Amino acid sequence: MQIFQIIWTALTTENELLSNIIYLPIMFIESTINTLIFTTLLNIDVSKKQKMRYIIFISILLYISGIFIPNPYKSIINLFIIVLSIHFILDVSVLKSILCTLVSIFTSVFCESIILKLFTYFFKSNTEIVVSIPIYRFFLTLLIQVFSFIIYLIIKYFRVEISLFEYMSKKSKFIFIINCCFAALTFIVQFFITGFYLDKLPVYIVILSNLTLIVYFLLSIYSL
Repeated sequence: MQIFQIIWTALTTENELLSNIIYLPIMFIESTINTLIFTTLLNIDVSKKQKMRYIIFISILLYISGIFIPNPYKSIINLFIIVLSIHFILDVSVLKSILCTLVSIFTSVFCESIILKLFTYFFKSNTEIVVSIPIYRFFLTLLIQVFSFIIYLIIKYFRVEISLFEYMSKKSKFIFIINCCFAALTFIVQFFITGFYLDKLPVYIVILSNLTLIVYFLLSIYSL
């Protein structure tokens, strides 16, 4: 019984090391779901072997960067890591790699900000405590991935696809790159706002801000 008590204490008290260890398998789940989302949404045909190599590589790399690289450098470096990994491992064009990266980041920020806000609201806790207590972080990240997977199922069920690049002129591609740069900047700003002020913002503000990002993202795409 004492062993179970020790384990329970370790899981329910602040322990950054254990939280990071628990987060590793969740990272693989997150990378898998994000890959399913952007390959389905953008109609990218890749082999299972390519997907597996990409998921393993990006999961380990992002996990390491999350531990050793502080923000804001981590967010900027991760952008380049994801773009290059998609381009070289999945053999996708640079433009599609950029869009895949934006889809991945947007999905993560959107799901994380909403679920984290709801989680802290119902459990009457703050963000720092939630992410540092292993059992809280495990269930929180699990809920985020469930939410992401629901988004993937919706995309797949309604066969939502974005087919842009086959019909884009050089001018449209240039405009798209500019839109991507602004979108990336918007996502980063949204990430920092969410991180620093999540505990103080009402739930409806968090949801509205993320819905605004959706509208901006869709308008940027369909304006081309």
